[in-house]
Amino acid sequence: MSRPGEPMLPVKIVRVAIPEGSIPELRILSSRSRPLGALHVAAVPRGNVRERTGRLEDEKYTPEFAEDDQIFGQDTEFPGSPVRLGPAGYLREQRFVEVIFAPVQFNPARRQARY
Repeated sequence: MSRPGEPMLPVKIVRVAIPEGSIPELRILSSRSRPLGALHVAAVPRGNVRERTGRLEDEKYTPEFAEDDQIFGQDTEFPGSPVRLGPAGYLREQRFVEVIFAPVQFNPARRQARY
C-alpha cells in the first residue's frame, strides 16, 4: 500500500466479506500504543532502470530512496490512522472490503514512532 517516497512501514491487508448493498464503516472505539523511540525510517524506493536491454532478466534496476517532502516535511504521524478501510470489491461473486492495518505510526519531522 506504500507509494514511492512514503515511509516504508509494515502493513497488513485483510479482505472481509460484506453483504451485498451494505456500506462498510470502521470506527476505532479505543486503542493503546507504546512509543518505539527515535527511528530512521527509509522511504519506499522508486525503481529506476539504468539500462534497457529488451530482456527483462538482463535489465539493471537501481532503487532510489528519495523522501516525499509532502510527507517527510510534516510534523504529524503517518499514516494518520492505524486501521482504515480500503477499496471494496468482489472475489468469486462475494463482495468484500479491505481492512488496512498499519501497526507502526511514524512522525517524520521528529523521527519518532509508536506501536
